Amino acid sequence: MEDVSRENGGLVLFPGTHKMPFVEHGYPDWGKDGVNKGYWGILDKYMPSESAKRVHPTMKAGDCIFFHPHVLHGSG
Repeated sequence: MEDVSRENGGLVLFPGTHKMPFVEHGYPDWGKDGVNKGYWGILDKYMPSESAKRVHPTMKAGDCIFFHPHVLHGSG
């Protein structure tokens, strides 16, 4: 376990997105590079705009975070 932040690929959350209708999930179209079958997420057409509010929680090793399961979220 280690500390996580935006700089080392920590979690990103889009507040309020849990109020959106459920959005379609699938594998991304990554063209000639293929698809990482370990990736499953919302399709690009449902991604919030670049101007949408984003939260990058900073957490210490061993911390835990709880959020609504429909909040759009991911990590790098």
